[in-house]
Amino acid sequence: MRDYDGDRAERAVVALARTRGMYRAIEPLWHYGARDWGFIGHMAIWAANVLRTLETVGWQHAEAVLRVVVRNLLGEKSDMALQSYPGNSERVRMVVGKLPATWAEDVSDRGFIREFLALWRESTSVPRDQSPRHGEFPGIFDSRMTPHAVKKREAACELVASGLVDGRIRACSVWDAVHLAVGEMILSAHRGSEAGHSNTVTNALHYAFEVSAEPANRLLALLQAVGWLFHFRENMADKGWLNEPSPITELVAAKIPNDPREAAEEILAQLTFGPTGKPRPVDPAYKGSPYAGPAYITPAWRREAASRAFAFAGKFPDARPLFGAANRLLPVKTGWDPHPIKYALAARENCRWVSPEWQPHLLAAASCLFFGVDAPDNQIADQIREAVRKLG
Repeated sequence: MRDYDGDRAERAVVALARTRGMYRAIEPLWHYGARDWGFIGHMAIWAANVLRTLETVGWQHAEAVLRVVVRNLLGEKSDMALQSYPGNSERVRMVVGKLPATWAEDVSDRGFIREFLALWRESTSVPRDQSPRHGEFPGIFDSRMTPHAVKKREAACELVASGLVDGRIRACSVWDAVHLAVGEMILSAHRGSEAGHSNTVTNALHYAFEVSAEPANRLLALLQAVGWLFHFRENMADKGWLNEPSPITELVAAKIPNDPREAAEEILAQLTFGPTGKPRPVDPAYKGSPYAGPAYITPAWRREAASRAFAFAGKFPDARPLFGAANRLLPVKTGWDPHPIKYALAARENCRWVSPEWQPHLLAAASCLFFGVDAPDNQIADQIREAVRKLG
């Protein structure tokens, strides 16, 4: 894998699968899943979902699956110099042996989180007309960044690495900050590829952190989650998708009913099309959700729904009524595009992974990824209804 030799990597992973057992064979994938952001972080998603899948279907299917995955994880060596991996892999080498025994404890620090989010927001503070990339964005995903953004990215990674070694912060604080940054991107432009994928990629890296047994791989996953945030934000800023950023730490709760089921119904009722009940115009160049408008900014009714979801988490100790109602809509409303499914389910898991005080903020962001009751049913749902009607 270091030499980008796919043939040898396939043979090596088959040998691991046959001789080392599931978790030992999977362990190297956490490193290489976290190596390359180039395909908007899908390497991390592939690595995480391989283990989730094999735990479900059985290890007897491992060899074919792992051979495909190591090929996918190779990425592009030529792009690596633009990314956070060179610096973060060196940081891991330098500090992993110096980490205190408590570095991964579930202890969060509000001061660090606010410091981190401020640093992250400042990474796109340079006017875009001064950026060498402005107006020249070549595609959906790009690893290039302005020198200003690179400087902020490296400062954030160094802040995390040094803070963990000194014992000033724990990994929990870093994950809280990362998930909150992802939530803020969703609230700012919830239908863009970067905002949605930052959610699933962070979920995959956090999953790797939770299941890996190697401190070096765990630390790399954490540092890469930090570094990749800056790539996601830079891409969004370069497309003009941060015109109305919403600081997630400044959310205000709306008034909601006292019954959790009634409150969930209110949040989901007009979530897709809003009060008008009509789709917005779609930019033909945009290949995402058909419900995204040309400005790519969360519309007013979704911001209001997010405020209600924020209030929901603060008012009711159990968020399952809202998640349950939203999840029941997925098989009825979604089409063949898997993104609405994986975005919503990853957001639900991310809500459980942050500290309790930040769970309302993550639930508010997650609501922007839900289908509304007003979304049209898919063709399969209509066919099922017709078949049931004929049975009657």
